[in-house]
Amino acid sequence: MSANSVVSQLRGLLEKAEQILPKLTKLYPTEEQWTALSDLSRGLSAAGTAIGDRVQQLKNTREHRAWKESEKHRLHALACVGDLLTSNRLKQATIFRRNIVAIFEGPKHSLFDSDDVRVRKEATQRRCEQIRDTSHDGVISWAIAFAPSLWAGGAMANDIFSCILDSIEPDQSPPWPSVIRTTLQMLQEDEPRLQNSPDFGKFLAGQEEEPSNTYQGGVFIVHKEDVRYALSLDQHVWEIWLTNPEQRYNTYDGMKRSFLTLWVSEEMGEELGRRGKLMVANKDTV
Repeated sequence: MSANSVVSQLRGLLEKAEQILPKLTKLYPTEEQWTALSDLSRGLSAAGTAIGDRVQQLKNTREHRAWKESEKHRLHALACVGDLLTSNRLKQATIFRRNIVAIFEGPKHSLFDSDDVRVRKEATQRRCEQIRDTSHDGVISWAIAFAPSLWAGGAMANDIFSCILDSIEPDQSPPWPSVIRTTLQMLQEDEPRLQNSPDFGKFLAGQEEEPSNTYQGGVFIVHKEDVRYALSLDQHVWEIWLTNPEQRYNTYDGMKRSFLTLWVSEEMGEELGRRGKLMVANKDTV
């Protein structure tokens, strides 16, 4: 049975139950009928609760499955960002340009579109808006990674799309190479619709802002033993990023170092924070 069929049946049951409700005020049942009404109402309540619990269980299962199924796409996006920052080259410039145009212009509609095509284009339009609602860095990270045909409406499941979108934001604002800004400026000159797009104008202006940390929060030194403890709990650990910087960062001995970024659950982050030593506080706390 399809999901549409189940939704239709449940909607019909709900409508019938709502229609019965006002009729109860005009009833004069016998004692036996009172007993039957009580038993039936308890049965309906139990069935409603069971359906709600089952729907939530299926949703949770699907969310977990969607997270796993989206893993290859999320890792691909991370790899694309890393490759761009390392090489300073936009290796898939065509995909980047097509994405920027698609994200800010949306799909082109036609009077000859069939109903199915119109529905898919409307879904694509919503996804374009969702991508534009991410940060400046989120839009760039998305545009360099996925061809428009991959994420368009009807090509990718909604929950897969949501999982990728939720993880597309970089932890810190990357130092994007100049080829990004140059390409965006050329696109604005080449695409009349982008020239008249307020959203694209704001997006392009964002290139002029100084990069800053996307998130605010405390910075802690964590003991190696506690890191080993965190890594032993797979359910609390997600991606691990390795950065090999080209320039020397401020360290106590002036040596150049690589560093790891370990993505963990909120619970694990709070636990490691309690065990660690606070080095830089959130701006709101100082």
